[in-house]
Amino acid sequence: MNADYMNTLLQELGTRMGITSLVFDDERLCHLVIDNTFPLTLHYDFACARITLVGKLADSLPGPASKRWMEQVLAAALNPISGEAPGVGWRQDMGLIAYQQLAVPNLTASLLEATMADFVAWLTTFSIQLAETASSVPAVSVNPMRYEYDRV
Repeated sequence: MNADYMNTLLQELGTRMGITSLVFDDERLCHLVIDNTFPLTLHYDFACARITLVGKLADSLPGPASKRWMEQVLAAALNPISGEAPGVGWRQDMGLIAYQQLAVPNLTASLLEATMADFVAWLTTFSIQLAETASSVPAVSVNPMRYEYDRV
């Protein structure tokens, strides 16, 4: 898809959302704040013809993380394989993020808007679940391994 199509799609999305000036910047990013609460970034990858929705879950990892918390995050990281829900990942400069990729061909402003709403709802629910898990489950205790060596 060319840049004109994407700009038109973004303008239509802005009109639907009541935002007059949605544009991709030079890095093909569009930053939004949904309901004055949820920062959301759209990234347009021209080469792969896809848009990635990115939302922050946390600035840092909990320390120490519980086993249940780690299981939730690692399970969510695999969501894109089945396409059931957004994925989760960590980048030092971004923190713990959720993301969802959308193929651009046949993408409409109404579909993008609906997907963004579902993404924000998932992000909200998952953030609450992570916070509850982080505060209610004891951390995994890791004991150093002990080795015994026979003398030769």
